Amino acid sequence: MWIYVSMSFSIRSKQKRVMRDNFIKELVKDGFSKLYSTMYVRHCTTLGNAMTHKRRVMDGVLPFGRVSIILVADQQADLAYHYCGTIQDRKNVKTLPEIPDLIEFI
Repeated sequence: MWIYVSMSFSIRSKQKRVMRDNFIKELVKDGFSKLYSTMYVRHCTTLGNAMTHKRRVMDGVLPFGRVSIILVADQQADLAYHYCGTIQDRKNVKTLPEIPDLIEFI
């Protein structure tokens, strides 16, 4: 089971920017990986585990902006294609985090 979290925040003040950054830090702390600038993804082994992480994201949702949470089963994710090249950084070039196997037998 995969969890995709997509977000869009209307930021007009430094306080809101800090709140958004803290929300993203909590996502990363919970095991999410950055897929795009406003989309994070996490793999869960069971539906119960996915629902736990979904609740954690929902508990941290900010009162401004929009957050969408999509749960994708392994069979559905197996049909998706992700090109994992390198990310160009000003200081260095780093590769994306390793993605676990899509299909797990329980």
